Amino acid sequence: YIHSSSENDLATNYFFPISINQHHPIPQVNAPSDCLCKSYLQPTAPTFDVLPVFSSSDNYLPQVVTIANNALYYRPSLEVPPDGRDAFLLGGCSISDVDAVNNFPKPVELLRSSMSDVYQGVRFAPFSTQDNVVVGSVSYNYIGEVASFSLQSTENTRIDKKMLNDCVNDFCFSPGSTLDDPGIMAFAYGGESFGTLLYDISSETNGGAYNLRTEPLCVQFAKGRGNQQIYYGHRDGAVSMLDTRARKFHVLDLNSNDSFGSATALQTLYDENLLIAKGSFGSCRVYDLRFVKRDADTRQSYGCALFNMSIPHSGHKTKSVRCVGLATDINESIVASPFIDTKNGVELAIWCIKTGRLIRTLDVSKRKTALHSYSKLEDDGQSAAFCELSSVLTRGFDFIHEENSNVPRVRNLAGTHGAWFKTGSETNGSPFEIGGIHHVITG
Repeated sequence: YIHSSSENDLATNYFFPISINQHHPIPQVNAPSDCLCKSYLQPTAPTFDVLPVFSSSDNYLPQVVTIANNALYYRPSLEVPPDGRDAFLLGGCSISDVDAVNNFPKPVELLRSSMSDVYQGVRFAPFSTQDNVVVGSVSYNYIGEVASFSLQSTENTRIDKKMLNDCVNDFCFSPGSTLDDPGIMAFAYGGESFGTLLYDISSETNGGAYNLRTEPLCVQFAKGRGNQQIYYGHRDGAVSMLDTRARKFHVLDLNSNDSFGSATALQTLYDENLLIAKGSFGSCRVYDLRFVKRDADTRQSYGCALFNMSIPHSGHKTKSVRCVGLATDINESIVASPFIDTKNGVELAIWCIKTGRLIRTLDVSKRKTALHSYSKLEDDGQSAAFCELSSVLTRGFDFIHEENSNVPRVRNLAGTHGAWFKTGSETNGSPFEIGGIHHVITG
């Protein structure tokens, strides 16, 4: 929704290209089926992912995988003609509407190991190709009380499965991972046995397990460093780095600001000296690793936090704990992050990375006095609003409402890039029947 060629040139556009077929009966609530998983999973769980198309053409929508009604659905890339194409609404056409069904084919439901498994996260593997797209997912079996990680192709071919120690808060692949060497993954464990685990995909062996000072909520490999440096965001707000060569942890900075909360998302940049962390109360923090100091007595590192990027006074800190994710523009000059305002609406805050200045906020939800609840923890009729923002950039697209047409059209925006986010709040111009994944233009 941010169309930006400069810091001050921002406009909004809305778009959703995925149709999700309901797999099992779900509660009759006014929310897309691919958003219901956010009512029982912890906020940092990655419940969807996008994969840019392996093509030089700008006219292809990305591939998408998402958790919907505790099932995994994959939608392959689709071509957008020069004059655009009609969007396919979840409940907007009948089975007999052949043109609409052919225009946006139904996503593929991926195989599952057990019906008692509850999916906790999903990501595309970086070694996916145009002919072989691979999805990694974590799940927890509450009957057997065991967690597992699976790799499978979108052709429903099982590649690998590994049993895990406990519930997983987050996981990620190292840049350039392959099924051969190198192929390293990092898991951030929650629960009583919180910690981190490195897993070698190529040899199907553990690359090392580490106990941490506090529970890790998110994990991210450093860009341009292969699998040498891994960053973790912790429940107490601290950020730590694992040097896999020396097998040592370094706490970059302890959280001394109560308004920051827990570190729920990390964004590494091509400028290897900078790191951005998102706090659970909505604000973000920029670190410069060149300024790390080390206390000789406590052996703790500190002092590399450059500045805090705070949300405006319209933000609601406690409700914002269900908003996660960071996304930059292609030049990494601005960063966007979601928060909840005092009227229970979802907004994006956009800051300048170099100065920390708040450029503007962007309302991406349709105002309602009382949204229907899709949280099992709430029964007062109010919405547990959330937003999960992906850091993956793809080509940019527009979502247009034409006169005398009930079906919006998707159009390519040549020369632009955008990110994707999932939210249960109804977005401007996008009814709930469209689904929960939307698009934001970043430049």
